[in-house]
Amino acid sequence: MLFLCTAFSSFAGCHNLSSSCRQGDPTCDLTSLLLYTSVLKCDYKPWVEVSQYQRDPTDTKVEVIDHIYYSGALYGLMWREIGGNSTAGVVTSNDNGLTYNQNTAYLHTGLTTKPTDFAILSNGTIFMTVDANPGGVKTWLTVKSTDGGASWTTSDQFVLSGGQPSRADRIVAVNDSLIFTFGIGNDSTNENVVVRRTTDGGGSWSTVFTFIDSPVANTYFKTIDYSNGVFYMTSLSQGTNNIFYHRSTDGVNWNNFFTLNTPCCAVGADKHGPRDALVTSSGEILTINWTGSSLLDWSIESVRIDGSNYFQSDFVSNNPNITAGTTLMQDADSRIHALGATGPGNPDTIIIRTSGANAWST
Repeated sequence: MLFLCTAFSSFAGCHNLSSSCRQGDPTCDLTSLLLYTSVLKCDYKPWVEVSQYQRDPTDTKVEVIDHIYYSGALYGLMWREIGGNSTAGVVTSNDNGLTYNQNTAYLHTGLTTKPTDFAILSNGTIFMTVDANPGGVKTWLTVKSTDGGASWTTSDQFVLSGGQPSRADRIVAVNDSLIFTFGIGNDSTNENVVVRRTTDGGGSWSTVFTFIDSPVANTYFKTIDYSNGVFYMTSLSQGTNNIFYHRSTDGVNWNNFFTLNTPCCAVGADKHGPRDALVTSSGEILTINWTGSSLLDWSIESVRIDGSNYFQSDFVSNNPNITAGTTLMQDADSRIHALGATGPGNPDTIIIRTSGANAWST
């Protein structure tokens, strides 16, 4: 069963929508694709079912993992695995999410590629970050398409240290020229948080920030949110279990404004990639995280921007159908919505929201 969400009037939590959809825009009636065909509109209304995105029966896994509404069409980011090899691509819908067309997938020749995030510029250019392994080494890869995803070219291919793995996990397009990618890179000894930037629309890229815990230990990028001109980033040290909260107004100079020590998340630092982040209207940074050894162990973490309070809410362990957490959103009534995905062979998307304070319900 899949769900069509008809709408929020607040875009505080809509991922990657700032350059693609504006509140009050009469064309803005579909703004989010969340795992297969869950769709979000501009005013909060009840959920209704829509058809499942049809999968090739030979596929072992098809997953739409991100979402953007642009110029009258709904775009979703797709990962398809066939016989152990995977491709990354874009699917589009022009009929309110009822049917989807798959554009030509991006495949790094003969090797595994999995998309991690994407952004659409105002001119229609699509940028996609990809978890890829050319030459057998995981490589930070950003590709772009100027024809709606029908064809792709490499914009940035990078490793932090020669022969060591790196991976781009998230992308934020501030405008058509200024774009940032976020992820991890190994310096031959430990994992580092890495931020890369282009100021010319993807023509050239450079590393503008790296971060590692002290004493030195694997430090993993977790989440990024860009709200009102400010970046908020979380990362996790596997050595100290510290969760670091960084803030930046330019994406280059970062301030570690709060550090939280908790043993909850070290095991899951990198198992499923980054989780989503949301800066709420009340000034809290919410992150959704895998917190244990079981796929059912997911929680919401909250820290105020001023670091004055913290809570952790285990919101899915009472529902054995949920095996992954995805996107956080906030509606006009300040309720927080999270989405969970079920296991392979069961494509349901499960919607969870706060009924008030820190109480969650499906």
